[in-house]
Amino acid sequence: ETLSVSVNVGTRTATVTRAGGASALSGSQTGLEVTLTNVRNPSVSGPTGTLSLEVQNASAACVETASSVSGVTLTTGSLSSVSASVSPNTTGSASATTVSFTLANPLPVNGKIEIVLPSAMSVGGAVAVTGQSG
Repeated sequence: ETLSVSVNVGTRTATVTRAGGASALSGSQTGLEVTLTNVRNPSVSGPTGTLSLEVQNASAACVETASSVSGVTLTTGSLSSVSASVSPNTTGSASATTVSFTLANPLPVNGKIEIVLPSAMSVGGAVAVTGQSG
């Protein structure tokens, strides 16, 4: 008995086919687990949505179905290589504060980066963003 898989990228459907074996699986043999590798998660955190599952016979007629299997919630990433600096770093002077970091997930279109300064610092006048990269 062997299992093979075919994938329709357009419909995001993987079809696993069982070939061979002496008889149909029944009773205690029916607890099955299928792992699909190389599945790409969405690029942002949050719920993935539901998936559906259908068991078919050799003629592609539905034998059993589950149409609303709960998906999973993808967690937010953790920023890495985070650092902050000010220039000049003398007391009471107007300075440029530079914050550097590496994203774990893409910054979405129209996404925002919120920087909360320590209570000892204040922002006065116009603030400009310079030196962005990526």
